[in-house]
Amino acid sequence: MEPLLTEKQLAILLQISILTIRRNRSTAPHRLPSHVKFGSAVRYRLSTVLKWLEDHEVGKERSDQSDYSIESKSPKKEKRPGSGRPPKAETVRKTKNADR
Repeated sequence: MEPLLTEKQLAILLQISILTIRRNRSTAPHRLPSHVKFGSAVRYRLSTVLKWLEDHEVGKERSDQSDYSIESKSPKKEKRPGSGRPPKAETVRKTKNADR
């Protein structure tokens, strides 16, 4: 049978508090590896945790990086003059000129 980690063991491995694990499990489950529940006991499969850590490694070479190349991104559209909200200084100036 595969080893199961307790919340405390996971907290030590990830170097976060048990409270953070409990909070994230209920409010942001995407921030933790999937868990197994036996009644009120919560456990984490060691293989699942290790795979989750690998998947969240930053700067790791991936075989599917071609999908994330800079050239494939669409160029930003140029803003048209006068589009969007005017700066506050311009609004104040217009208000003062209108009062005169």
